[in-house]
Amino acid sequence: MERYAKEKAEKLEGSCEEKRFNACNYLKLKQFLDSIKSKSRLEQIVAVNGLINKAKYVADDSNWSQKDLWNSPGEFMARFGDCEDFAIAKFVSLRMLGFPLDSLRVVAVKDLNLKVGHAILVVMLDGKAYVLDNQISQVIEATKIRHYDPVFSINEKFWWRHMR
Repeated sequence: MERYAKEKAEKLEGSCEEKRFNACNYLKLKQFLDSIKSKSRLEQIVAVNGLINKAKYVADDSNWSQKDLWNSPGEFMARFGDCEDFAIAKFVSLRMLGFPLDSLRVVAVKDLNLKVGHAILVVMLDGKAYVLDNQISQVIEATKIRHYDPVFSINEKFWWRHMR
């Protein structure tokens, strides 16, 4: 979040033809978010999930020559990323739409089918928890997903350890 705050504060320039991260990346995202502001909260969640899921999955070792790096939204827009980077980009997009902090959690899970760690975004809305996942194209109620075992959740201010 510190890198995101720094990105927002910088005076960015650049054209949309450039491959590197620049002001055009944020402008396009802001225009998209402005175009869905009048939709219902659930429609906004679905739209943000669909947009961010169009990005290319790139593992951290290929992208950054590191085992694990949680990207800022700008880094994700410039170079794409892996599962937690998708979740962070969705988190920031929904915050930009005015979703309250206490309704959003980036959740680190263990994928019980693949036996690997994974990250998703969970959004609480109208008493239901919705999962936004780069591996699943549609938004799904958390109660319908059985193959994820949550480890911990975070947002801008808090973290929660999940216990069985």
